[in-house]
Amino acid sequence: MIFAYYFSMKSNLYNKLFNINTYADFSCLFTQKNLIICGMAIDKRSFEKTKGFTLIELMLVIAIIGTLAAIAMLSYNVYIDQAKITRTIVEIKNIENMIAGYEIDNGKLPESLTDLGMGILIDPWSNPYEYYEVKTKKGKGKQRRDKSWNPLNDDYDLYSCGPDGKTQQQANAKYGRDDIIRAANGQRIALGKNL
Repeated sequence: MIFAYYFSMKSNLYNKLFNINTYADFSCLFTQKNLIICGMAIDKRSFEKTKGFTLIELMLVIAIIGTLAAIAMLSYNVYIDQAKITRTIVEIKNIENMIAGYEIDNGKLPESLTDLGMGILIDPWSNPYEYYEVKTKKGKGKQRRDKSWNPLNDDYDLYSCGPDGKTQQQANAKYGRDDIIRAANGQRIALGKNL
């Protein structure tokens, strides 16, 4: 059984539900169990007393969006920094392989990285990779050292100066902490602060 229901009103029920003082026309089509169609025509005057967002609400929404954006940017920067460190480790391993090939072909270590025929090799922070041949220097010069001042390598040092582009001889010193360094004759490649 289907029947139609229609009424016009300006009643307390409508005012309580919608908090608007106006005339409204409702028409609904019902079955015994379900509402099929319900339409409502509201007089134009119904929106005259409605309000928009307050200044405090808008400022609160902007503050929340700003906080979420700051958290997202921080996470993004950490991800980018970690990706650059990983890329540097892979590149140091590749340079190490090229140096091993050069040593096999020539019977000695290269004097510099340009001897490998690759030109000046640049790390992700646009700084050149640093190479120092230790075997023939016998500990003289700028050989990299750990926190106990023990040499990191017996053959050669290979490292990136990291994001700040600065370095120090001791790996965990102020400017050496962010360096990515080959240590233990190639068995380990790590940040200076971890050596």
